[in-house]
Amino acid sequence: MTAFMVSLLIIANPAAAKVRRAWPIVQRELKARGFEFDFHETTKAGDATQRTRSALRSGYRTIAVLGGDGTLSEVVEGFFEISEDLLDAPQSINPSASLAALPAGTGEPPVVRLRSWTDASSARTSLTSR
Repeated sequence: MTAFMVSLLIIANPAAAKVRRAWPIVQRELKARGFEFDFHETTKAGDATQRTRSALRSGYRTIAVLGGDGTLSEVVEGFFEISEDLLDAPQSINPSASLAALPAGTGEPPVVRLRSWTDASSARTSLTSR
C-alpha cells in the first residue's frame, strides 16, 4: 500500500473471461477521475476472500471486484468472519465498508440483475461517485 491510506482496493481474477479486456478500461477511468487505488490479482481459490479480510482489517473502505460470480462470491465472503460454530451468525469485519462489483465473467452474476445499467458510462459513474 502507499504511504497514505488508500481506501479503494480492486481485486481482479485474471482467469475470469473478460478481465484482461476490462481492466485497462477500468484503470483508465479511475485514474482520469483522480482515484487512488490499490490492485490485487488473485492467484488461487480462496485468495480473494483472504485479501478482502486483510484489506478490511487494515482500513480499506471499498473493495471492488473485477471478475466473475466466483470471485464476487469470494469477496463477499471476505466481508465477514465466520465462526466454526455454525450456530453463530457471521460477523461483519467493517460494517461501513462498501462493495463495488464490476462483472467480467462469462455469465451474468446476481449483482447485474439487482442493478442493471444502461451503458458502461452509467456503471463507471456509479462506481466513481463515492
